[in-house]
Amino acid sequence: MILLEYQAKELLKQRGLDIPRGDVAKSVEEARVIAEKIGGHSWAIKPQLFGIKTARSPYVFRARSLVEVEEFAGRLFSQDFLSKHFGEEFTVLKEVIVEEWVEVINEFTLGFHIDRKTGGILCKATKRSRIGDVLDKELVENEVNSEEHSGEVTEETEVSTDDLVEVEVFLEASHQVLPLFIARKIAYAMGIQDVQLIDNFYDCLNIIYQFFLDFDCLKLELDPVGLAEGQGFRVLDAKLSIDRTALYRQESLHRFCGQSDYCVDRFTQEACAADLDVIKMDGNIAALVNGTGLALATIDMLSAAGGSPGAMIDIGSNTSEESLTQAIRLLTSDESSEVLLVNIFGGITRCDWVARVLANVFEEKAFSIPVIVRLEGSSMSIGKKILIDAGMKPIFAQDLDDVVQKAVSASLGDLDSLEDDSKAKKERDEKVKGLKTKNKELLKAKSSLVAARPKGESK
Repeated sequence: MILLEYQAKELLKQRGLDIPRGDVAKSVEEARVIAEKIGGHSWAIKPQLFGIKTARSPYVFRARSLVEVEEFAGRLFSQDFLSKHFGEEFTVLKEVIVEEWVEVINEFTLGFHIDRKTGGILCKATKRSRIGDVLDKELVENEVNSEEHSGEVTEETEVSTDDLVEVEVFLEASHQVLPLFIARKIAYAMGIQDVQLIDNFYDCLNIIYQFFLDFDCLKLELDPVGLAEGQGFRVLDAKLSIDRTALYRQESLHRFCGQSDYCVDRFTQEACAADLDVIKMDGNIAALVNGTGLALATIDMLSAAGGSPGAMIDIGSNTSEESLTQAIRLLTSDESSEVLLVNIFGGITRCDWVARVLANVFEEKAFSIPVIVRLEGSSMSIGKKILIDAGMKPIFAQDLDDVVQKAVSASLGDLDSLEDDSKAKKERDEKVKGLKTKNKELLKAKSSLVAARPKGESK
């Protein structure tokens, strides 16, 4: 889960880091009011959208008067933004940060992220040697690409060019407190020589490191951290990514669910608010599955069979009935959903429980899209009976291949063959049921005859 800049700054401020005074505005009028409240003669106006670098981007404005605050805020609110989180679609800005402009004598980028190869934490600091220049990081990285250490993480690697000084330090996962020597190495590389400033830098770096551990962060980037004369180190911009699977133990972050980058549209926002794991794609086959592996397998098999996967919600063993109800409502009400595929491999998640909730939602508001159902495992027979009794007329599938093929056929409009197949299966089932009943009657009659024979009579 990725947070917006002002959300990340709010959390960092609670830990004691120095954040520029400011607030979030949702209109030009609010922007002016915030600037007046802050006071001073210079303010930073920054858009709040995912996928846009704000620290040194052309979207950041320095306003030197209240008139310019209104002008720049109005310019941002009236502009359409193309963010990577919205694909090829433009989105309208809804929030901007208005904060005091900070003059710095030194600035650098500081980041922590999980190193997947080792399971440790990589701390990386980057400094521009010419303060005030606009640095295109990607351009610089391309220029020094041949010198970058892209293989194994070492204890410390350093890359220097005329424009860039970069230092990386690897931390073992066992470190609960940031070692002082690491702070010194980074400080020296970033041009911090004063002993008092190094001590202050260590205090800030240790707070950031503890924050990274305590909030189950995947990535924390402060771009930049500025050294203001007489004010110490100040966090001017922040980007924060938190492990979504750890949110169950991060109650203070639950208020951000439904506002993070995970939620860039109404569907995903509502799914996040219901604590559901969602994958939103552009296809027309909606799917309700249990288990990440089954979800990914279903997506791959639908694509391989010529189908077009759409919204998919993964329910786990800890999903509540309210969350499951919301998941079904979302999948069946989504405009892009033309088929609902239900793929449940029952274990802890009982098939009859899923079927009962599905039937309840159908009774609330009957949905017209075809429902292809595969129930396998715990209480699957009861689950199938619940769906039939609810009048849903589901199309049952025997296994994963079958449910995928039927969902693809339904998405292509070939419902007649599925209905014929369903009728034929029903006739076969009734025939088998009749034969079983007849056999039971014959066995019962035979048992009665045997019991009625006198003892000693030959069989």
